[in-house]
Amino acid sequence: MDEMIFRLYCEMCGYNRWTDGTDVDDLLVYQRSSIQTGIPKYDPKQKKTVQKDFHKLPKQFKCPKCGRLITAKKYPKPKDAKADRNEETDDVRNQDGNAGL
Repeated sequence: MDEMIFRLYCEMCGYNRWTDGTDVDDLLVYQRSSIQTGIPKYDPKQKKTVQKDFHKLPKQFKCPKCGRLITAKKYPKPKDAKADRNEETDDVRNQDGNAGL
């Protein structure tokens, strides 16, 4: 699986930070409880209550600028952007070396 990077973005104040998840020690993590996906059911054969699975919620962090809670969103790690940019500019330029506008 490809490596992931995370974006921490606050819509209120515009705080933006890209991280790989290892350098968030300076941020305050807000603890969230898991949510049960369904109600428990009684199994008459086993004569026990069967619990449903729990859905884990994503971590939230306190914005260092305004204090609002922000959620980290996952993005795939970009490839070598510099090489991709050079290939795009070569395709756009014509034989004279000028961009064809």
